[in-house]
Amino acid sequence: TTTTMKCVWVQLLVMLWVQSSVRLISVDGHRGYIGTDEQNNLYIEPPVGGTVMVGNHDLLAVISGQQAAFSTQASQLEQLAAQASRQKSLTSAFQCRARDNGVDTAMQFVTSGSRDAEHFVIDGALYLAVTNYGKGTSRADSVVFKWVGGEFVVAQLIPTKGAWDLEHFVMEGSHFLAIANLYDGSSHKIDSEVFRWNGSLFVSLQLVPTVGAFGLKHFVVDGGHYLAIANTFDDTSRNTNSEVRKWDGSKFAHFQTFQTHGAAAWEHVEIDSVHYIIVANSDDDSSRHVLSEVFKWNGTAFVSEQFIPTTDARDLEVFRIDGIAYLAVANSKNDTSRYVHSEIFRWDGFKFVSFQLIPTIGIRDWEHFIISDQHFLAAANWFDGDTYELNSEILRWNGIKFESAALIPTNGTHSFEHFSIDNIHYLAALTDQPSSDVSKVFTWNGVCFL
Repeated sequence: TTTTMKCVWVQLLVMLWVQSSVRLISVDGHRGYIGTDEQNNLYIEPPVGGTVMVGNHDLLAVISGQQAAFSTQASQLEQLAAQASRQKSLTSAFQCRARDNGVDTAMQFVTSGSRDAEHFVIDGALYLAVTNYGKGTSRADSVVFKWVGGEFVVAQLIPTKGAWDLEHFVMEGSHFLAIANLYDGSSHKIDSEVFRWNGSLFVSLQLVPTVGAFGLKHFVVDGGHYLAIANTFDDTSRNTNSEVRKWDGSKFAHFQTFQTHGAAAWEHVEIDSVHYIIVANSDDDSSRHVLSEVFKWNGTAFVSEQFIPTTDARDLEVFRIDGIAYLAVANSKNDTSRYVHSEIFRWDGFKFVSFQLIPTIGIRDWEHFIISDQHFLAAANWFDGDTYELNSEILRWNGIKFESAALIPTNGTHSFEHFSIDNIHYLAALTDQPSSDVSKVFTWNGVCFL
């Protein structure tokens, strides 16, 4: 039997190796990949852990210490065949774990309980704005960093009160920052703030009354500028009103109220010339299994269109692949565990339908980005209930769905922000954990983020 297994194994590898540079294989129902690099080396990514052997014409792999006979999944192989030419090299979790022999090569910058970041360019200079919540009972200023000489240096400190989220946008030729203040140490009923760029700094433009402001989203409908605010807690209940405000030429004025339940984030998407906004609800005071909601623009206001089942939803990310809209929901925790499935929904022409479940651990953020025409999603795994030292995950679109592409060792990563400079791609990992003030920037080397 052992001899037969070896023969089948070798025959399969030869067949896959000859036919394509990248192929899907499976064992005991678990999927893995096999391929060759430009030096004709064979790479095998095991379905579950195990050992990978690499070498010219070495067609024997040891998975978890046992020789295994793999069977192909013919239909999936055929579906992936068209994608093989685009996948010039394998990006596997194994390769990225071993990429630097355990040496941390990421650049670092100092933050304090950072929750969110956005990058933007003003007059050719790249900036990264970061919200700092602070630690314990102390609050911290938020920071605008400027990219200088290959690193971020502090350009401006902005006084904030337990800042959680921020939104950069351009309106009427000016740059704006809106910052959501969650908690000042005694109350959640505090003002959030909108800032305008004056040519050298962001200066306060408007204070906005909020109650535990958790998320912000700027969007445009029919030429009008709107700012959605997710209010999560009013010192008593998470069943609070959130709102959308509209720019009136000098300030964002109240436009519409929404009943929400621990609202954590807003997203906007335009599909077939119709505008939708989506709110992520996290908690209704009795359970984290709460319906999030999609609203449709009817020409004068947003009306309820669809409910989406979510579990402590903390973030939403809308993106398009081949013209189709997708919605990634970060489900952070159920009523007992942070080991839950987050979910990707796909627009079917009428509504968002479940498309793919992704295992996550206390996730706080999704980040979609594109490198060399390939779509990626980064999942910021924050805390599992015991430790902040978790692997966050990079997923790559394989033409059919998202697959694990790399694991990044992170320590309380609350959010990711992707940006590029001079055709070099970076991924900022914002840290929120009690014992660290260090956030990191990973650099894409063509295979992994280092």
